[in-house]
Amino acid sequence: MKYSKKISLFFLLLLLIPLKLSADWPMFMGNHYLTGNNDEIVPEDNKLNWTFAAPSYLYYPVSHKGMVFVTCLDKHLYAVDEITGRMKWKLRLEKPALKSPVVWGNYVLVTASDYIYCIDIYTGVIYWSRRAEDVSLQLSTPMIIDNIVYYASRKVFYARYARNGREIWKNEKVKIYGGSSIYWNQRIYFLSKDYSRGLSQLFCLSATNGKLIWRQNMPSDPNIFTPVVYNKKVFVGSGSKLYAFDAKTGEPIWIKQCKKERIASSTVFANNRFYLSLDDGKIYMLDPKNGNMIDSFRNFNEKGTKFIIVGETVFIPNRKGTLYSYQSFKKKLNWKFQTDFNDRGGTLSSANGRIYLASGNHLYSISTGILPPPPAYIASAPEKVSEKKPFKMKSPVLPPPLTVPEIKRPEPKRPEKKKIEKFNTISVMLA
Repeated sequence: MKYSKKISLFFLLLLLIPLKLSADWPMFMGNHYLTGNNDEIVPEDNKLNWTFAAPSYLYYPVSHKGMVFVTCLDKHLYAVDEITGRMKWKLRLEKPALKSPVVWGNYVLVTASDYIYCIDIYTGVIYWSRRAEDVSLQLSTPMIIDNIVYYASRKVFYARYARNGREIWKNEKVKIYGGSSIYWNQRIYFLSKDYSRGLSQLFCLSATNGKLIWRQNMPSDPNIFTPVVYNKKVFVGSGSKLYAFDAKTGEPIWIKQCKKERIASSTVFANNRFYLSLDDGKIYMLDPKNGNMIDSFRNFNEKGTKFIIVGETVFIPNRKGTLYSYQSFKKKLNWKFQTDFNDRGGTLSSANGRIYLASGNHLYSISTGILPPPPAYIASAPEKVSEKKPFKMKSPVLPPPLTVPEIKRPEPKRPEKKKIEKFNTISVMLA
């Protein structure tokens, strides 16, 4: 009996390992629940593994295939080794990149102001890049689903092939100001803001052709939060209220007033409940069925904050440079970690049982996790990391065409004609 249990456990682990190793980060915060984690491996301690320093402020670290990708105010995208913390490559962009990168397979995509880049994760070489039609526009965080890239400017929503950047469709009737879109069941959801009319709307587009499926008017609010999809419903906060809509039809289901304070974060779904930060310095847990409050706990900030959730643990960076690991069910502080910056918060994500925190111009790898130990380091001359500059944007940037060598085929040999012997009819008759 014990032997059979061990075998079952072994095969279960074999099934789980590929999922962890091949986890992509295809959209903002990694998934349409916005948890900031895709493997459910909880970082258990506050051990510092390594620190990476850049010339300017860093934003939105994302781990994938042994590397951590992080954007920077100095117009670079950095790729850092997940084990050693040493830079593998950096790519200079046309403008500062302040949005989250996304990764899928061997692609990393990032927007920098009005440019979008599709980059090889191993080499930092650009597959292709495109510029918005109106160069004054800021592009949203992209999504990449099944080799198709979705992103928007303040006037147009685009869908392109990831392998070459060729346009599939575009919708010129929607506007996104700084928000991010979410993908679910062949649909794209996002909160749109039209400042010229003071109008906010929740949109649902077809991922196949970009056509409008439904839209709902929302209260005008300066904050633009990313919607979350759960149980065939779309949830989004605006002002001091949380709204629930039918994901297929857009019909309103319920509206919940969140006290008098304003909502200060996107809604996150985990552990069969919503987590929501308000301006009163607390994070609230709400029931997805009706929006009723289940419980609340302090967020270690005077006002709202961004956070991620792994299992039942919430990881909260405060504005004094401290990262807190907090058990949301038991209301217990697990540990805290102090960065080198006392006046900055940070953006973070989690993978392989580690926290990757960008605070100031430093990237921190925190908690032991499940990664193997780094190889022995031998002091040597500093590495020369080549900067790969993007191509000119006047014409589409495509990978070089493949050249196939000509194959000379041997000419087929014709069969030799057989000689037919003629009989001497006269000699036959005499015989």
